Amino acid sequence: MTETGGGGRLRVIEGGQRESFRLGRGVVRLWSGVGLPPGASALVCEEDTMQVLGADLELKLVRDHPVRVLTAAEEARPVEPGVVLCSGRAPVVLRAVIHDLDREPSWQVDWIRSALEQALRQAAQQTIEGLAMPLLGTIHGRLPLPLALELTFQVLVAARETLPGRIWLMVPASAQRDTRAQLDDLLSGLDDGA
Repeated sequence: MTETGGGGRLRVIEGGQRESFRLGRGVVRLWSGVGLPPGASALVCEEDTMQVLGADLELKLVRDHPVRVLTAAEEARPVEPGVVLCSGRAPVVLRAVIHDLDREPSWQVDWIRSALEQALRQAAQQTIEGLAMPLLGTIHGRLPLPLALELTFQVLVAARETLPGRIWLMVPASAQRDTRAQLDDLLSGLDDGA
C-alpha cells in the first residue's frame, strides 16, 4: 500500500508489490474479477455518440408502430464525444461517450480525458464512495493499455482531492502484472517529481 505523505506526495509502505495505493482521500486498486468489485456503487463504461455500445441487450416487445420506432431512430442525434451520461441507481452507471463509430479510430485521447474528468466530477457530486472503471479506450477501442493507464493515472492525480474513497481500475487478469509494474513506475515518478 502506498500512502500520501505531506504535500500530497506518495510514499511506499514496505512490504512487497503494491496491491493498492492511496491518492488524496481515495484508495486505488486493480480489479480483474467478474462483475463489480464488492463495495462498488458505480461503474464507468464505454459508450458511443449514438449510444449503441451501451444499449440494453434484453429483447423487449415494442408496442409502438414500426414507423414511429424507425422515425425516432432516424431523428436521433449524436451525443457530444467526451461527455458522461448517468443512469441507474444500484449501481450508478456512468456512460463515458468516448467513441464515434463513424471515425477510425473511434476514440480520441482528448475525449477519453474529458470523460474521465467528468466521471470523477459526477462521482464526487453524487458522493459515490466506490467507483469501478475500466481503462477507457481499451474495451471497444484499441487504445494501448499502457497509454490508457497513464492517461487514467494523470486524471486521478489531478482530481486526487475529490476522489471517491475506493476506486477499482478494471484490467484483464492477463495484464495485471504489467499494469502493476507500470503503476509502480508512475507512482515513483510522482514521488520524485510531485
